Amino acid sequence: NKKNVHLTQIDVQVVKDTNTALDLYRTGKLDDANLTGQLAAQQKGKTGYVATKRARTYFLELNENKVPAFKNTKIRQAISMAINRDSFVKNVLADGSIVARDITPADLSQLPDSSTDYATAVAKNTKAITTYNKKKAQTLWAEGLKEVGTKTVDVELLGDDVDAVKATQEYLQGALQENLPGLKISIASVPAKNRQQRAATHDFDMVLSTWGADYPDPNTYLDLFTSNSEYNHGQWQNADYDKLMAKSNGADANKPTARFKDMTEAEQLLVNQAGAIPLYQLVSARMVNPKIHDLKTSPGNSFNFVYAYLK
Repeated sequence: NKKNVHLTQIDVQVVKDTNTALDLYRTGKLDDANLTGQLAAQQKGKTGYVATKRARTYFLELNENKVPAFKNTKIRQAISMAINRDSFVKNVLADGSIVARDITPADLSQLPDSSTDYATAVAKNTKAITTYNKKKAQTLWAEGLKEVGTKTVDVELLGDDVDAVKATQEYLQGALQENLPGLKISIASVPAKNRQQRAATHDFDMVLSTWGADYPDPNTYLDLFTSNSEYNHGQWQNADYDKLMAKSNGADANKPTARFKDMTEAEQLLVNQAGAIPLYQLVSARMVNPKIHDLKTSPGNSFNFVYAYLK
């Protein structure tokens, strides 16, 4: 296929600061630059601006074995309900990213017996726990603190040292400390490799995690949170969840309707118990050199340069 391949070299430059990336793009030193926050909002509509919904969600994991208070369901639920996701995606991310009410992203798969999006079906039962409700959050928080016998919770929020994640950490720190009396959050921003290593060894209190689809099925997300999964960083365990996932992967594996019912119930249980707390689904905002043609990207955020060319 040599005659159809036009590029001879692709240079990749790691730029963590989006202001720097945009400056490099404007001076012709980058052909493709990621944008976040107000920069994305400011560039929207300009020549070269591209926004793509990705099959990637961001969520909070709470380390139940390191922070005893996080074993309390009410405390976890309070944290979920103390987050104003609508305001966050609009005013903080400002890049088109959308509120997540599930761990599985929208537009990944459909229910087998209808055209209903799987994530939409799950969200019918998870909207309450993922909707901002300060009063309910404070009630659950107070009850949870009383049940665990403490008045304060002092934790560190771990995340990657990139602009969008740091902005998310700062928002969560402010919102959760304001809405949940007695909660104190410090921030640790580290390279992604370090965050992944610390998450894998459960060396954190709270971590801002992310997952992109390996294949177009909810299972790629839901298998993360079974009790024996190495990716279950928060170490949440629920026997009913494990049974539903075992059933979807076993007895119902070749029964599409039953399998999706198992996964729907499992994910609703996960989110309603705040075993993992969904925040947002990524919409990738970028400035792309208008001279680039046929550069393909997938919802999973991979790039296909095979037929790309400059003109």
